[in-house]
Amino acid sequence: MFAKDVFICFMNEMYEWESYAIDIGLVDNIEKHRKIVKNIFNKYCTSKDRKRGKPNILSASAISNYDLSTQPIYNIEDKDKKLIIYTKQTNKAENNFRYTLILRNGKWLIDKKEISYDDGENWEKSIL
Repeated sequence: MFAKDVFICFMNEMYEWESYAIDIGLVDNIEKHRKIVKNIFNKYCTSKDRKRGKPNILSASAISNYDLSTQPIYNIEDKDKKLIIYTKQTNKAENNFRYTLILRNGKWLIDKKEISYDDGENWEKSIL
């Protein structure tokens, strides 16, 4: 699977999960949701401890962080064994995001997400 496809599949599956979590409730079904999100992360993301983010800490919002129709891709940088995908929110504060994907053992995986509050001048770590 190409890096961009991995990113799109991840965003689509997380968006589907987030919609599902809102429909049935997050708090009353937390272990069920944690299992679903862990499976998605295991499929599309590098294996690392994300103590303050998903899948360890779950949250869902009616204004999704995973909806590509409101966070379209506007640029892609292809570097040796690394792909950086840039998106921009159109439904909230219009922040920019960049997602770094790395090629590991012949498979593209999402490694990190960063946010820029100033149109891409400065980047900070963000919860994936």
